[in-house]
Amino acid sequence: MRITYLLAAIALVSLTRCKKMPNDGYPFYLRINEVQLNTQSVTQGANTNGITDVWIEANSTNLGGNQFPIEMPILEEGTVRLVIQAGIKANGFAEARIMYPFYAADTATLTNVKRLDKIIHKPIFTYKPLTKFRFLEDFEFGNQFSYTMDKVNNGDVAYGNWCGKLSINSTQTEKETQSTTAMVLPGGTESWIEFDYKADASFEVGIYAGPNRLSKLFLFPKQNWTKFYLNVGNEIGSYKGEQFNIFFKVKMPEGASSANVWIDNVKLLTF
Repeated sequence: MRITYLLAAIALVSLTRCKKMPNDGYPFYLRINEVQLNTQSVTQGANTNGITDVWIEANSTNLGGNQFPIEMPILEEGTVRLVIQAGIKANGFAEARIMYPFYAADTATLTNVKRLDKIIHKPIFTYKPLTKFRFLEDFEFGNQFSYTMDKVNNGDVAYGNWCGKLSINSTQTEKETQSTTAMVLPGGTESWIEFDYKADASFEVGIYAGPNRLSKLFLFPKQNWTKFYLNVGNEIGSYKGEQFNIFFKVKMPEGASSANVWIDNVKLLTF
């Protein structure tokens, strides 16, 4: 029995040593400098995105997720089939980097790949066909939030010509706005809110489930427009059957006399 095991081990080592490695062990290099999101603007809203990572698969070998720009060494040759997934920071947390469930993978086939080749590829992502846009507001043709959210055109928007704005001052030191149309949403599925924002004060975002106010996060001020992905699947699943509304709220920071929050391209997505 020991001899049988020994012979099997020797055979396995021999096969491993004799197996030819692609490109004689030299990789080619895949360079990704940027990505793009394509949308159908009328039905899917703006193509702003907060994609920070790419998850790469080459000829069915999972190479994991990495921030871009990146130059990835890949030990393949000849024809190389790439499948690239878009990664985001869930709820804005750097330690919660995931493949965003609503973006379809970018695929590409490279041919005649040789060792030490340097290949530049720009992944192009789209929304998956099964994505349902339960709420969509870009402020271009209306305002589906309560009157406390102003619609403004100041030349500085995330997309298009208009955005929403919450402004407070010494006479009105806090404001909350809600989406005006209640949504009945399915539980047990992915449910995310996307929006672009910039702010000179911290503000709160969450959802109402019927009369239940479910605060989700407080976001820090940002000088530049930032894309945010908020996972509300647990909240919607816990209050299945209720009617849901999105809310944003800002309160005056200590020592300040005014504060502003700009919001654009609000989407609520499910499958």
